[in-house]
Amino acid sequence: MFIQENRLKLKLKAGQPAFGVISTSTDPQLAELFGLAGFDYYMLDAEHGLLHPDQAVNVIRACELTGMTPLVRIGPKDPKLVLQYLDAGMLGVMMPDLRNASEVKMLIDAVKYPPVGKERRGHFQSIQIHGI
Repeated sequence: MFIQENRLKLKLKAGQPAFGVISTSTDPQLAELFGLAGFDYYMLDAEHGLLHPDQAVNVIRACELTGMTPLVRIGPKDPKLVLQYLDAGMLGVMMPDLRNASEVKMLIDAVKYPPVGKERRGHFQSIQIHGI
């Protein structure tokens, strides 16, 4: 089984700078161009637009094709929405409007496996490509 490494995570752990883009575009060709140009991550901005996780799938595939880390920024404090993006293949979530410890715990519960969190991932693509 092929497991894709998280380029952003590897660079950050090594103390190296990571370069990426934040975009509202769901055009996979744009994401692929950034990946081919050597960017480390592509963050899809779903906080300031009307994007649904279904629209992210082709962007995620373009990121996987070029080894770029797919991320998403979302606004609502909705654990189900977080799970939908993770199940689609996103490797990270930015939720910038968290205001207290209980909101942070909600996000951790949504993205981490027990005993740290409550996440139950079942999407075949995520499991096969990312080993999660």
